[in-house]
Amino acid sequence: MAKFREYGRQWDARIPRHSIARIVGAYHVSTPETEIETEIANRIRDVAAFPAELIRPTIDYAIAAHRHNGVLYARVMGGRV
Repeated sequence: MAKFREYGRQWDARIPRHSIARIVGAYHVSTPETEIETEIANRIRDVAAFPAELIRPTIDYAIAAHRHNGVLYARVMGGRV
């Protein structure tokens, strides 16, 4: 199984990371993680062919991306780029 490394962890290469980045990027960094999780879960539910074993890893990836965006925002706003 192919993997990729991002956000300090290895992920299944089948995770739709570009789609996740687009979705998560539309939310403000102060959005609660539960809201991100619900959004991703709802979108996955709409995809009939989405592999069941990827649901939790995809949600976890979205949360990791959201946290990363928050760290990046803090760095930029704090002048530590």
